[in-house]
Amino acid sequence: MAASLTLTSLYPTGQLQQIPNRIVLSWVSASDGTVAISTDNAVDANGNAANVHGIYGTQATVEFVPGTGGSQPTNGYSVTLVNASGIDVLAGQGAGLSNTTATAVCPGVPLKDGTTTSTICRMLSGAHTLNVSGAGSGKSGSLVLIVR
Repeated sequence: MAASLTLTSLYPTGQLQQIPNRIVLSWVSASDGTVAISTDNAVDANGNAANVHGIYGTQATVEFVPGTGGSQPTNGYSVTLVNASGIDVLAGQGAGLSNTTATAVCPGVPLKDGTTTSTICRMLSGAHTLNVSGAGSGKSGSLVLIVR
């Protein structure tokens, strides 16, 4: 069984520049429990090439949503979203995920000015590779990106 990745971009009609975009990366794992697919190779809900030439914008929120029933991934599965430089833009927050409960995080870029450590939202630009490990054969879930 081969892994698959479906990308749905949900800009509300007529409001492209005014409110955040909800990008859903729905995945199904291969027989070895993994996914490693670029957003450039994702398909749309009809199985056609999604023709999305990357993900662009400021990452606001990330949601990890496990499948349900027979497609529920193995507890403790992990997800990364890697940019062209090899950086996990989820900042490691997709490790050890629950197979029953959706999780929302706000990963950012760490800043340090010598006295205070903080983070800012990460800019996304271009193709990204979704990697899933430890999910089990033919299991599913979604990574939801809220990008503004």
